Amino acid sequence: MTLGTIDSSQRKAAKIAALSYLITFVAVVYVNYAIHERLIVQGNAAQTAQNILAHESLFRVGIAGDIFYCAGIIILLTALYVALRPVSRGLALLAAFFRPVWVLMWLAPRSRPSVSSRPHFASRVPSSSTSFPTLTKS
Repeated sequence: MTLGTIDSSQRKAAKIAALSYLITFVAVVYVNYAIHERLIVQGNAAQTAQNILAHESLFRVGIAGDIFYCAGIIILLTALYVALRPVSRGLALLAAFFRPVWVLMWLAPRSRPSVSSRPHFASRVPSSSTSFPTLTKS
């Protein structure tokens, strides 16, 4: 399999993909851990609603950050497609398809809704009310 040289549009697309990945990563981490953590009280919808009403501008910044993240992902997917298209159009489309699948898996309902603002792996962490069997010597 012989690949041609990398043209300027591929280089530009790769740079845009890298930059959009870094910017969207910073945005999503900031929104989730600096904004949502202040507003959302796990297991207490009334307190969460009070926090949102008390900090309405912070809530709006969080929504704007989420929209910014979505726009950045669209830019990332487009740039990756342009960069990978000369290798294989089908493979580039498949790679572009799996990023939204990853996002949907990230957003999918967890077994415990009280940790819905946490990443998927955190839903496996037992809560403090979980009792564990203890080993005793007999």
